[in-house]
Amino acid sequence: MAVDEAAHKIEVPLKALLGVDLTGTPLVTEALNTAAPKPGGKRPRFSGYERDTQAWTNAHEGAMNLARGCKMRLRNLAEHHEEFGRDVALEALAAFSLLARWIESAEIVEG
Repeated sequence: MAVDEAAHKIEVPLKALLGVDLTGTPLVTEALNTAAPKPGGKRPRFSGYERDTQAWTNAHEGAMNLARGCKMRLRNLAEHHEEFGRDVALEALAAFSLLARWIESAEIVEG
């Protein structure tokens, strides 16, 4: 299903970036949380926001929560419980597309 493929396209580069053996919600939570990367670790960070401001926190926590929602509500339910109709599937793909755009445009910072 296309929703599962969209979710996978986000996971693969995040796993490679972080060098972790996580998937799904734990992976996007680890990647997008506001904690500094661990020594030797990496995290995507959104430019245009001064660190530790409310805007910076909103950008990162908002992306993390969208990613968690995409994984939990869209990918997991589509894979295991629900069959989406065409309109819902297109909207799910749009959500994954926005998330992918944000992640691809992020600066990578190292700990």
